[in-house]
Amino acid sequence: MKRTDHDRRAEAIAWMIRLREGVGPETEEFVSWLEESAGNRTAFDQLAWADADAFGALEDQRSVPPAREFVTMPATRSRWWLGPAVGAAIAAAFSAVLLFPRGAAPQLISTGPGEQRTIALADGSRIELNGDTRLLVGNRQSRDVSLQSGQAYFAVVHDPTRPFRVRVGKATIEDVGTAFAITRDANRLEVSVEEGRVEFQSGPNSVTLGAGEAINSSATGMRATKIDRSDVAGWRKGIFSYSGRPIGEVVEDVERARGYRLDVDSQAKSRPFSGTIVLPQDPTAAVRKLGLLLGLDVIQRGERWQLRSKTSVAK
Repeated sequence: MKRTDHDRRAEAIAWMIRLREGVGPETEEFVSWLEESAGNRTAFDQLAWADADAFGALEDQRSVPPAREFVTMPATRSRWWLGPAVGAAIAAAFSAVLLFPRGAAPQLISTGPGEQRTIALADGSRIELNGDTRLLVGNRQSRDVSLQSGQAYFAVVHDPTRPFRVRVGKATIEDVGTAFAITRDANRLEVSVEEGRVEFQSGPNSVTLGAGEAINSSATGMRATKIDRSDVAGWRKGIFSYSGRPIGEVVEDVERARGYRLDVDSQAKSRPFSGTIVLPQDPTAAVRKLGLLLGLDVIQRGERWQLRSKTSVAK
């Protein structure tokens, strides 16, 4: 039987209530449910953020110092608002998860394109999320988080008795007192270290990365490289630095950080790009400068921008 949006909302509410009991085997099952379909992820996102201001839950949490599990700093975000028919159910689930952070309820935190958010953990660690990113934050006992998609920067207070781990699909990154960044999308997993060291493990493969080192894991294998530490999570400062990366990835990064709607023709996507990009705040000026730096023509179509190889433009 085909599942409806109503079915997915009901499942999302049930998951929020179940997760109130803690991170354990259920968390892995929850992650599998999220990855099962985009509809599941959308339902949980809508539920987690819907009517947060109306219920006062998020503002109540922000008003308390980080002695609680974590506090999310204000961010520019357009809220999802659901109809009154599901208001009572949302209120119950939202209270179960957000108003009792000392319980063991993981929380799914997401950002929209162009939005950035900072999470302050109780132990002094900090997580910064780039746009279009999804992070599942575990409880205060485990210090486990799961990066579902997007880009995040982690400044971790090391505690050998309570390791800080980031799970990214089948890979695990564990800190050894460090600051590092992770990118996860459909085609790549990248880990870059700014300070300290991290242990990266994916299946039988394990490697220790130090400051100024990065690893790229994809379907074709793993590749370790040396990097400039100042380039780690450059999106936090509006700087995009690359060395031989496909233009398609460059454009995806700009879309995520700025929220622009960009289309790149297939001829240009795989072309390598090396250099540093700093864009102005004005969207039109920024996209035109991006096209100039990438050697592409820029054509605006309504709210979208097309980046085309110069040879692909009809004379």
